[in-house]
Amino acid sequence: MKIAYNIFIHLYGFAIKFSSLFYPKAKLWIEGRKDWEQELTYLKKVKYPIVWVHCASLGEFEQARPLLERFNQYENDYFIVLTFFSPSGFEVRKNYPLANKVMYLPLDTPSNAKRFVSLINPSIAIFTKYDIWPNFLNELKQRKIISLLFSANFRKNQHYFKWYGYFFRQNLNCFSKIFVQNETSKQLLGQFNIRSEIANDTRFDRVKSIANEPKSFAALIKLKNAHKVFVAGSTWPTDEVLLREAWLKLKQLGYKLIIAPHDVNQERLKHISELFDKKTQLFSETLNELDIESDVLIIDTIGDLSSIYFYGHIAYVGGGFNVSVHNVLEPAVYGLPVMFGPNHQKSLEAIALINLGGAFSFVNSFELCTLIANLTTEKMDAIKQVNLNYINNHLGGTELVYNYIKQQLRA
Repeated sequence: MKIAYNIFIHLYGFAIKFSSLFYPKAKLWIEGRKDWEQELTYLKKVKYPIVWVHCASLGEFEQARPLLERFNQYENDYFIVLTFFSPSGFEVRKNYPLANKVMYLPLDTPSNAKRFVSLINPSIAIFTKYDIWPNFLNELKQRKIISLLFSANFRKNQHYFKWYGYFFRQNLNCFSKIFVQNETSKQLLGQFNIRSEIANDTRFDRVKSIANEPKSFAALIKLKNAHKVFVAGSTWPTDEVLLREAWLKLKQLGYKLIIAPHDVNQERLKHISELFDKKTQLFSETLNELDIESDVLIIDTIGDLSSIYFYGHIAYVGGGFNVSVHNVLEPAVYGLPVMFGPNHQKSLEAIALINLGGAFSFVNSFELCTLIANLTTEKMDAIKQVNLNYINNHLGGTELVYNYIKQQLRA
């Protein structure tokens, strides 16, 4: 399996390189990894111990962010190297100020792993949630470097637990410590003698800190005071078509619509505007109030969605008609009822909120409109309390993980 994996990784690299001729995102993936060794040569002169934090993309970065903020607050004598696998994370956070070096993770070949770990020589390597790379992990283990996986979530249908999963399970044993999000994950690993400890997902701490001080937008304050606001965040084209189908009914119910697409580019913004008959306004073009002729406000900025939910009365989280629903905690932390499509099985929070009555899944625009029409004031108040309690009951994961890191660095 190890030989097969290494062959696959090389083929994967070739496939991405070929795709870069046609797809901008693949081109970023390739271009961003050029000359990575040269980028790291100066680290030999760094006087402080190096902490390596790896995230797959932007969502995982939000899990790592509370830890990075703790380092910034309490630790001044460490050098932080932050790596990303995906352009979606790197391109947005390449200038993140709390990391000393932000870069792409090289492809997980044995030679790349050996050179990369040798060049950065970290005191500890921290992996977020699920982006686990066998050659990097084996190299860390051989060099006896502490490695940590946190906010992990495991399910029976993952490749680790298939008949062919022995090689991948072995890699989990390379970690010095694994923090999982729940008892189910801990028991699943325990069946294969892989030790872990439960710590709440650090995203709970992250969304709570944002909710304590959401960004202030004058136009959205006026909008919320004058209308009921329906915020659709992290939407894909499938979500937007469904919202267009539902829009006439939502208008009749008195709602204004805010859409924050998952990908912010000119093509996507134009598509959404045309979908709603160009009765839209871009968020970047608002001053103190919205155009009264606009039905829909399109968020064309990055990094504002988690605060924009504050100005809503109901939230729709995209992705549920694609691979998986996006971050439902961002609206739930404000006590909003949360709506999303049927593909939410990978999200523990989505499942939990449905069971508690704070979130709702639907399969078409008719069901969505029916759900919203049935939300009385009393139901909204009850949902708000349910969602706020759910968030507050899952805080503290950052503290547990950070304390472990601190103990290892000072041992």
